[in-house]
Amino acid sequence: KPIINISWNQKQSPTTLTVIEDTIETIDCIVSANPSAMANIEWFKNDQLIRGENQEQLKINFSRMENVQKLSCRARNTIGQSEATVNVDILYKPKLSMADRMTLNQGEKLILKCSIDSNPFCHQIQWFHNDKLIHTQACSLINRTYTIVEYTIPNVYRIHSGKYTCEVKNWLNTGFDNRREATTQISTDVRIQCKDLFTRAKNSQYSLKEQLDVRQQRLF
Repeated sequence: KPIINISWNQKQSPTTLTVIEDTIETIDCIVSANPSAMANIEWFKNDQLIRGENQEQLKINFSRMENVQKLSCRARNTIGQSEATVNVDILYKPKLSMADRMTLNQGEKLILKCSIDSNPFCHQIQWFHNDKLIHTQACSLINRTYTIVEYTIPNVYRIHSGKYTCEVKNWLNTGFDNRREATTQISTDVRIQCKDLFTRAKNSQYSLKEQLDVRQQRLF
């Protein structure tokens, strides 16, 4: 029956294909068989048949949305059937999420939360206030690719208003070329209200209204 080897980037029988998100790669299924099995080759993605792919070469776009976890090549002849499988590890730069805007009263506590999803895991997190670096912290792992980091100011004042940016970096390294550092940023606007001034303005409006009411009563 057929003897099968999967080849990628001139490397035969890799246990894992480490690829970068949204790249198109060519995978080879090398089959040795007598009688020939060339007309009976099939490719599978996560154990699901890839229809229309019956050649030794497979071109595939490794999109993270498709969640490719493993690829298999199967071949058969009149003697029997064989299959070779490789795992797939898709690397991608950090995906971030954070609240769009926040409004607090002066003296309240500000907690900024930045959710991070990256593969491989991040190696640096930095916080900026109005584009000025204010804090650097390490990445603490929740699971293999995901974590949430926080930046806190116990008591905020008007000077703390403005744009806050969370910047996260990781390394994309497939093992075949120089590793590349990937950087992603996300920002939120923070507005600080002065509670005392707001209260005074409100009380001033009520005081003015009372004075007008008294004057109107005197006229009548």
